[in-house]
Amino acid sequence: MLAACSSMPSEDTVRAIQYRSIRRHVRSGDLVAFEGKTLAGRLIRTWTGSRYAHVGIAMWLVAKGAPPRLFVLESRTRKGVSMRLLSNAGDCWYLPTGIAWNADVNRFVWPLLGTAEYDWASIFRLLSFRRAKRDRSYYCSEFAGEVLQRGGFPIEEVNFSDPGELVQSVLRNGPGQIFWISNHRASTSQRRSETRETKPNNASITPHSH
Repeated sequence: MLAACSSMPSEDTVRAIQYRSIRRHVRSGDLVAFEGKTLAGRLIRTWTGSRYAHVGIAMWLVAKGAPPRLFVLESRTRKGVSMRLLSNAGDCWYLPTGIAWNADVNRFVWPLLGTAEYDWASIFRLLSFRRAKRDRSYYCSEFAGEVLQRGGFPIEEVNFSDPGELVQSVLRNGPGQIFWISNHRASTSQRRSETRETKPNNASITPHSH
């Protein structure tokens, strides 16, 4: 049984769990959160006072003839809506959500993957205490929040405002669990066995609840 913390985690009080130990517990639609070292991450941390600067959504993918692989779907500053292997994403927090990965989530995610840009305009609107503008560009918590909402998670659009607020909303309204995942000791052979981030072919790769 994994030990969880339902309050704001601290590296001094939360036992680090290796990625290979928690991987099998992660389900498509769960939330992952990062401190974030980018310019956007630093701006968000300064503005919100939260240690969470970036969030994404876990997603298992199954390709014909290949074992399931665990990705994180996210909107990143230089790539927009994209995906990368969670094992390559670095240390992060993991929050179970219990959402159902349904047809509505698929209809939202797949057209945006590799095409939707990062929503810098809304970031600066939020920094000036104005509401984000809804369009086909997304910043991280806006994208992750909409995935959760479409998957049936009880969340309001106001909770998409920043990564810290989204994390706290998931803790309040979901299973109430949060885990610290340490990725920095992943073995070289494990990393070599994984593919690099890519835009998959919808016809050959499908979401998998694991």
